[in-house]
Amino acid sequence: MRELIKDGDKELLVLLEKDVPVGILGLYTYQLPVSEQLICSEHLWFVLPEYRRGSYLLVKTAQIWAKERGCTHYQSSASHLSSDMHDKLCKIYERFGMRPFETIYIKELKDDRVPREDVR
Repeated sequence: MRELIKDGDKELLVLLEKDVPVGILGLYTYQLPVSEQLICSEHLWFVLPEYRRGSYLLVKTAQIWAKERGCTHYQSSASHLSSDMHDKLCKIYERFGMRPFETIYIKELKDDRVPREDVR
């Protein structure tokens, strides 16, 4: 998280309730490799359950921060690995005016090996 605080292309937003942190949203910007569009991406997002109504304020603030830096898009992710809220998050993102963008596949790397003839 230290990187999010020190870097100008990154930001850590904090949601406060009576000066007590109850949520965070970490952001970074990057340029798409196939175009000149600058994207703002959520790196991490957590709000204590009893304060989740404030989540929209964090996302809206993040989008304002992104626009001020010249970003053309705001990107969020919902991971099955980080929580059991994947489907609920997808619905929340859609209520925030977002739409699905890409599909990412993942494989846990255990002791199984990839046969050498399959590597190119």
